[in-house]
Amino acid sequence: MEHRRREAKGTILIYKGEPICYNILYTFAEQLGEALQRLGEEVEYFDVKQSGEATLAAYAGKTYQAVIGFQSYLFDIYLPKASIYLHDLIKGPKINFQFDHPIWMKNHYIRMPEHCYSATHDRNYAAFIEKYYPRIAGSSIIFPGGCEKEAERNLRGRRIKRNIRYPLLTPIRTIGVICR
Repeated sequence: MEHRRREAKGTILIYKGEPICYNILYTFAEQLGEALQRLGEEVEYFDVKQSGEATLAAYAGKTYQAVIGFQSYLFDIYLPKASIYLHDLIKGPKINFQFDHPIWMKNHYIRMPEHCYSATHDRNYAAFIEKYYPRIAGSSIIFPGGCEKEAERNLRGRRIKRNIRYPLLTPIRTIGVICR
């Protein structure tokens, strides 16, 4: 898997715009993008609400350090005339964050492109994905992270840095949750 060994920096494509659950998935996408930008990564967003699915075809042939979605259905877009998944034409690892039980994503997970991974907060969800969705290249557990508020930091009289390794996100590199 060439994309895993590549150490050169590249753009990270993040999907946002899925208007469910009071736009929480949109918020997750924005906050992850902001954290990655603070770490010096180049981030590009695709907002499906604003641009529409058809616009995504313009990304075919491009290469990304990672393509990230939050319970996104965009990964399973199939091009019947070409008999290929659109994301097989977008190079780089695809990571779909999964927060609900994966049974609800069945229609998407049975139709996934190559190099598509799932990241979830629940080890049972990860095991379920590994067992029932063989098209998913791998599933990993993510742990909640976050940033402390400035006032909380000042109460302790010291700045806190937490470095968290996400094995699934090694194409992006180690993510340090650093608040400035």
